[in-house]
Amino acid sequence: IPNLPPKEKQFLKLPSNLNESKALGKILHNHIERYYYRISIAHFLAIYFVHVFCIPGASFLAILAGFLYSNSSNNVLFGQVYALMMVLIGSTLGTVACYLIVDNLGQIFIRRFFNHRVNTWRTEVERHTKSGDLWSYFLFLRLTPFLPGWFINISSPIVKIPLKI
Repeated sequence: IPNLPPKEKQFLKLPSNLNESKALGKILHNHIERYYYRISIAHFLAIYFVHVFCIPGASFLAILAGFLYSNSSNNVLFGQVYALMMVLIGSTLGTVACYLIVDNLGQIFIRRFFNHRVNTWRTEVERHTKSGDLWSYFLFLRLTPFLPGWFINISSPIVKIPLKI
């Protein structure tokens, strides 16, 4: 990210709401022509790490991607397609990394603090695995707000949802 004046630097943070995302978008949009690749790499890494560490705000980074890359004259890979691919690849790689970290290191912590919630979800997963519709159940959970995305990410290895459904 380029050096910013102090009045712009205060908005350089992970957005937690739409207004913060708009403010960050306006600032980055002013600099994207000159620092296109720096901003793109930093944005991709932010998307990746938000998913790895289950930090809220991933949807605002996706909105920011749509705004930044569809409005720049640098339109690498047609702008919107570039933004979509950046979000999809960053999210997928980040979520897979989160899954692998929890599967190898985080099970004790998750079971200690979320044991009841994980056990409840485990029975549902076992029921859907036996009926053969685990993929559709998992898709339903991802598209609806019944379980937060961060909870699905950190508890999937514990309830034995395979990485490849």
